[in-house]
Amino acid sequence: MNAKTLKQKTGRRIKELRLSKNLQQKELALILNCNPSNISKLETGKSFPSAEIIVSLCKVFDCKPCDLFV
Repeated sequence: MNAKTLKQKTGRRIKELRLSKNLQQKELALILNCNPSNISKLETGKSFPSAEIIVSLCKVFDCKPCDLFV
């Protein structure tokens, strides 16, 4: 798997988890203290979450880091 594919799969998983919590991108951005455009970039595979964001996402979604990369 190349880096682009990993970013896309991770982005889809983040979106899936966000929707399962009934959160809008703006709401997740507020929780993570970031810009909503950053959430959009993550979900579309245009960027990859930092270690800090991964930890925060795991808290929000009550999951382990490996669950973000399924």
